[in-house]
Amino acid sequence: MESPCRTITLEKNGTSLEPVHYSVQGKEILQIFKENFQKEDPVLFLDGTAGEGGHSFLFLKEFPNSRIILCDRDPIMLSRALTRLSDFSERVVSIQTNFSEINQKLLTSYGIDQTPQGILLDLGISTFHLFHSGRGFSFRESEPLDMRLNPNSGQSAEEILNIYPKDRLMNIFYTYGEERWSKKSQK
Repeated sequence: MESPCRTITLEKNGTSLEPVHYSVQGKEILQIFKENFQKEDPVLFLDGTAGEGGHSFLFLKEFPNSRIILCDRDPIMLSRALTRLSDFSERVVSIQTNFSEINQKLLTSYGIDQTPQGILLDLGISTFHLFHSGRGFSFRESEPLDMRLNPNSGQSAEEILNIYPKDRLMNIFYTYGEERWSKKSQK
């Protein structure tokens, strides 16, 4: 199924790359950072939810002396972002992790000895996850029910549904799925 969200097709060295998601409110977010940093400042940005690197691309283009720490839990998304940002590779440090695990010790292990001055968290799943990941985030596609942002961690949704007892599943649906009728409908 075709994605209802805007995508752009990038071209690099005469080769068309697969379509990438167009950052939502990219101009507005960039404007906030432009109000807080000068164009020539050597700013260290942290994009804690890199996705396909759209916001990071805008930062690196707008702030030519900046560097960016690119984080994402999903190794495929991080790879897509690095491909998109390959022209800026000397200014990009990528870390496959959840943004909640970022601390100075982790940054130091990647050769970063300063604290990021600009931080962006664009929370939620992406168009890629809904329409192209093959991980069961959407009801529109027939694919395995995985639903993990990092396909190498934890149990898949399919495993959870087949292993967890009914009362635990009802509690999960009630608590996290905002399904207030889950306890009644499962009796």
